[in-house]
Amino acid sequence: SGGRLISDLSKNPHSIMLFDEVEKAHPDIFNIFLQMLDEGRITGSNGKEVNCKNAIIIMTSNLGSSDNERNNIGFGTQEKSGEDDKALKEFFKPEFRNRLDLVCKFNKLDMLAIKKIVIKFTDDLKKSLKDTHDITLNLSEPLIEYLAEKGYDKKMGARPLARKIDELIRVPLSKKILFERIKNSTINADVGADDTVSFDVQRKLTAEVGEDGIIKVN
Repeated sequence: SGGRLISDLSKNPHSIMLFDEVEKAHPDIFNIFLQMLDEGRITGSNGKEVNCKNAIIIMTSNLGSSDNERNNIGFGTQEKSGEDDKALKEFFKPEFRNRLDLVCKFNKLDMLAIKKIVIKFTDDLKKSLKDTHDITLNLSEPLIEYLAEKGYDKKMGARPLARKIDELIRVPLSKKILFERIKNSTINADVGADDTVSFDVQRKLTAEVGEDGIIKVN
């Protein structure tokens, strides 16, 4: 009964549709977008029609981002501005642009946002360590700032952060836990003046009563 878009819209007419990196779509797709944005409906190849007037359509694009990163000719280091508007006009036809209600531009990530991403990535590692080895991992504030500075790239954004966390935290910590047979412990991770990440292991004491009635502390 129609394609996936028509089928999903017929079931959920009040929807938010997100088309990520829309510039990578086939050119024929934009004819469907024109019908959606102008007439508020979609007609499938089998003649089935679905109303999309109650749907919110969001499209993301990276157009102009690479041009903005290019420095001006000469000895200046300032980045170009306005390249995203130029790329938008060159790529999308006027009839498509005129049907957009709003074009929202996103600023580059600030340090606070990058630190939040670091915390999000490391929270996954903390949960894994807690579930598998009963290990509590704590990261110092200087280490979080260090990961944010080293893992963020102006051109690549926050994508290299995961690799940097693997390189500096996950891999060396996994080796330490494996070779030293660490479990049921608290590990405090910090970064030194020489940019070296260190792990301070504090083993949790456990007490058990032996067969002879004597309490043993491990």
